[in-house]
Amino acid sequence: MTDMRLQNLTAYACPEGNRIRLSWVNPDPAAFPGVSVVRRADTYPVSLHDGMLVAQGTDLDSGMNDAGETLYRVTDDTLQGGHHYYYTLFPYSSDPAVFVFDNRNRCAAMATSPFGFSGLMFDQLPRIYHRYDTQGAGDNPAVPESLRDAGRLRRFLELPGLILDQFYSHAGAALDLHNPYRMDGSLLPLLAQWIGWQIDFRLEIDAQRNEVRGAPHLYKTVGLIPTVEATVKRLTNWESRTKEFVHNIFLSNNPEKLNLWAMELDETEQWQQQNEPFSLHFAHEGRPAAATDSDGLLHLFYHTRRKDGWHIRQKIFSPATGWAAAEPLTDGATIDRHPAAALADTILWLFWGSFDEQNGAWSIRCRRFNGAQWSDPELFGDGSVQRRAPAATTDSSGGLWLFWREKQGAGWRLRSNRHDGSGWQLDPPPFFPDDGGLPPRVETEPFSLCLSQGGTERIVLFWSQLEAGATPGARRMTIAWRVKDSVDPHTVSDWGPIRLRPKSSPDMNESDPVCRENPDGTLSVFFSSDENGSWSIRQSRLDPATGSWSEAEQVSRSAYTERYPLVLMVNGRTTLLYRSNRNLFYNSDVFKATETIDLRYAGSVAATAGNIAKNALRGKFADFQAYTHDAGTNGVMTDRNWYSRQTLGIYLTPDTEDPGLILRNQKLLRGVLRRFLPIQTRYVFIIEPAVYRETVYTYDFPPASPSRFIGEQFSDILTTVNPEIYSGPADTYGDTIPEWRWLRARSSAYPEGGSVDFSAPPVSTRFRTWHVGVTEGEE
Repeated sequence: MTDMRLQNLTAYACPEGNRIRLSWVNPDPAAFPGVSVVRRADTYPVSLHDGMLVAQGTDLDSGMNDAGETLYRVTDDTLQGGHHYYYTLFPYSSDPAVFVFDNRNRCAAMATSPFGFSGLMFDQLPRIYHRYDTQGAGDNPAVPESLRDAGRLRRFLELPGLILDQFYSHAGAALDLHNPYRMDGSLLPLLAQWIGWQIDFRLEIDAQRNEVRGAPHLYKTVGLIPTVEATVKRLTNWESRTKEFVHNIFLSNNPEKLNLWAMELDETEQWQQQNEPFSLHFAHEGRPAAATDSDGLLHLFYHTRRKDGWHIRQKIFSPATGWAAAEPLTDGATIDRHPAAALADTILWLFWGSFDEQNGAWSIRCRRFNGAQWSDPELFGDGSVQRRAPAATTDSSGGLWLFWREKQGAGWRLRSNRHDGSGWQLDPPPFFPDDGGLPPRVETEPFSLCLSQGGTERIVLFWSQLEAGATPGARRMTIAWRVKDSVDPHTVSDWGPIRLRPKSSPDMNESDPVCRENPDGTLSVFFSSDENGSWSIRQSRLDPATGSWSEAEQVSRSAYTERYPLVLMVNGRTTLLYRSNRNLFYNSDVFKATETIDLRYAGSVAATAGNIAKNALRGKFADFQAYTHDAGTNGVMTDRNWYSRQTLGIYLTPDTEDPGLILRNQKLLRGVLRRFLPIQTRYVFIIEPAVYRETVYTYDFPPASPSRFIGEQFSDILTTVNPEIYSGPADTYGDTIPEWRWLRARSSAYPEGGSVDFSAPPVSTRFRTWHVGVTEGEE
């Protein structure tokens, strides 16, 4: 832009008050004959339309100065006394007008008020002076019209009176010297110095006012992440994210905290991950349980740790009000875990395992819900042996089946019993029968379900057990299942053989199975697997009649631990609950631009080379892997040493790729950030890829250059079937996007790529894009 600086630019308050006069010299009136004067009351205008236009033209000259240069003057009147006004002058050429903006073409002044000190002094004189002061000024144009009838003495007193008016105006304005929004902008550095704030002179005055006004609040929040990010934004205008690496330090007593998350099956049979956790009532292991009561309300049970220990809680879903707040169902000094629930007739039964730390013994306790209230907790069995890990289901006649693990010698064996509505039918309850002469190894929580398809009721039981892996000496979790061909509790010989789910690799773990029965008699089995290095939820279909399994489909895809699935129907939609240590992101209600990552639930687990997704996050903002404490080299820590309790990572997103500018801004930040961090905290800068905003369409950005708009094409089609019947007019349209080309993707499953074929079910748009009415635009 052409450099055009006006000379001798001044602004001063007129003695008569409520006016400010500006004067300047135009060094090049031939090239820039005109000037526009724009005013604002809080800061300097930065454009021709950023304020009130005071004057504009080529005829603002008012004579010559002492140096013989043409002097230009403009008087801005009807101003409010005691207020500061800021002016920017925009020289321009003529035909067509080209305005020039130069930061040096600025001036400011405070308008004074006419307090009438001259009249007040005249009124204080003895009346004899009034009597003889009668000679007016007549028609003298040099005398203001309001004073032409006043005598010489009165007119003389106008000279000191106007100065006293200005003195009084400035004295009154001094009362606002503490107010950053009222004081003169040139005094802001002094006010900032009083509170130890280093003002940024690159900012406009209104931004400087906001800085000084917000500085005391920032000092109060020393050490808070929003304060750090606000400082980075103020100094560099870059976006930033701040991460405390203390949550990435490995601790031996910090297991993963698995919150409850949910997925829903949409209309296209795709699982949709919910953005927010279902519940922050974490646990380290164990799946929830669910059952409906006699009124059709869905009850969800799970264990979690609260201040007084591990207890069972429930949430109830009503179609009218949704999920209610969680409420505790157990209390006391015992550790209560692994709930199991089922509806038998009109009674909702709840069982759970309870561990007494003083005696070191497990027991199973239960409560019953009759639709109005819960019964008191009671002990299941006689308490002479240890029992744990209950699983419950009901058959069509209302019988309640309960399976549990019971201590036998040095190990645990599975037992079962059936409640017919009046009492438990078997005494003693039978053990899970041997399979091929060997006792079953039920090594995890079992899951039971009564099957009703096929005309004959059966009971299927799932669990996990350790089997030999491909690596010598290694043992891996494997899903096992078994079917009872009747619901007769007195018969145990109708239990079929124990079968294992085939795995693609013997070195992978599969655990936590649950299932639901499909109308065709097959079972949809959900389980967790670490096939890809991290635990994720998978789904497979099992045909109990043939024992065949379909290929497992990965339901959840992330680097986080995802285990203990539970499938249930919520308001007519298939919902999958599971536990995960997924990070949480919070947006501050006070600091709107601040996003905080919560790594408290990630836990400390050993790194796995096969977990590619998790290892790929190393060094990134979302990394939740735990590392040993980094003490530096010989106790000296540099920017390469991140993982320590006192280190703060500041992820900077510059708007440039200039390494010199990036280093300069880092140096600028180092000199300031220390004021807003605790004394023991150190920080490192991590540069993220630069972000550039590209304006594709300019409907909302008129000044953008070059302008781009969506082109539209249309045509009318009139089709005549016969002389009497018309199909009617129809419109077709197409949009052209500039510099846009089709994005097509291909994979081994879809080698043809291109657009989606909606005539061939099932319709899948997972690996390709699809757009209607859009054509490729010009370069």
